[in-house]
Amino acid sequence: MCKNEPCDGGLLQQGKYPKNAYKLADMAYDVISLLDALKVEKVHILGRSLGGVVAQIIVSDFQNE
Repeated sequence: MCKNEPCDGGLLQQGKYPKNAYKLADMAYDVISLLDALKVEKVHILGRSLGGVVAQIIVSDFQNE
């Protein structure tokens, strides 16, 4: 089991939105990059709240990875 936490340095919680904000696609790519680095070939993806949205992007955009 692997848990991924998006990194925004707490800026969003403080109401500060960086010019080049961390996008949903970036979060999905980070998960795929981690799985590639760990040489994981097959996974079950799930998420809750924001993680659910990221999971949907992973499933739709990276299904052939």
